[in-house]
Amino acid sequence: MKALGTMHPSAQLGGAWCDSNLLLSSLLEATSFVTPVLERYFVRTVARVALAIEPADAEARARARAFVIEESRHAVAHQRLNRALLVHLGAAPPGLAWVQRLAEAAERRLDLAMRLATVEIMERASARIARRYLAREQGWTFGCDYARRLFAQHAREELAHADVIAALQSTTRRVDARWIVAPMLAAAMALYLAIAVPWIAARKRGHQRQPIRT
Repeated sequence: MKALGTMHPSAQLGGAWCDSNLLLSSLLEATSFVTPVLERYFVRTVARVALAIEPADAEARARARAFVIEESRHAVAHQRLNRALLVHLGAAPPGLAWVQRLAEAAERRLDLAMRLATVEIMERASARIARRYLAREQGWTFGCDYARRLFAQHAREELAHADVIAALQSTTRRVDARWIVAPMLAAAMALYLAIAVPWIAARKRGHQRQPIRT
């Protein structure tokens, strides 16, 4: 993610910048907006777990630290893209504040073991999505090189994160959250995307129809 620090998001973000596909561009934008919210939840959870790891377990502490650093860099890089997107959209997509409140409620109400279990579920889902993304994105054209490199690098780095979280679960009480929490998380993200993606697409269409002022 360090290499992105010398790059700047393109002005072409106002249109269908990913493969000339408005829906795909809107989906990636909705994903970018929600990413910092999720990353903060992941980072805070793993940072809390790291505090409970025995000092003698140097490997687990190092893996937790590396996870926190990498996810924090993801959040910063996406925030930079999101600031550029806000210039064109005028506001963050609806539903984003709801996801933020949901993450905050999870931090308050779930114990650390359950929070770590939710992180593992989301990271495993992210890894599956990342594999599909990497298999397809090479055939796409991008109007914004910053976004192209950001999403590709993020996807590559996501592939190992679920295994890191699974290893860290040995340091806490292991919780099987697949049958209750996983469907709830999937439903929450599906609802957010169902709201955010059409909203972004509509805003982008409206932006393209605006008359050019001289």
